[in-house]
Amino acid sequence: MNAFGWDSGKIYSSEVLPGEFQEDSASTLQQKFYSFVQNFRLGNDYVYRWTQTKQMGSSVG
Repeated sequence: MNAFGWDSGKIYSSEVLPGEFQEDSASTLQQKFYSFVQNFRLGNDYVYRWTQTKQMGSSVG
């Protein structure tokens, strides 16, 4: 049943045990999210800064 390329005779593997991963605390995640929102850009536009300042009625951004 090799006609469609489903059985090409290759062996694949993947890790099944978790590595050394430490969960971030809630405050660390909040800081990372705030940093993302402040620094996210599409091209040269800070998308979330523009949205926030327009909603507040300010022209700073």
